[in-house]
Amino acid sequence: MVEEVGRKRLVFFVARPIGWGKSSTVNSFVSKVVSKVSDYEPETADVTGF
Repeated sequence: MVEEVGRKRLVFFVARPIGWGKSSTVNSFVSKVVSKVSDYEPETADVTGF
């Protein structure tokens, strides 16, 4: 994941089993929706860069 923070580039990797809230955590961390989430079914099954 890549997000511009001021003048510096932030790169981080989140790894957990499917359905454990990784996408929600990333969205919260970057303060915008960059990854699709669902309350009922896992949404992201592949490695995705932003």
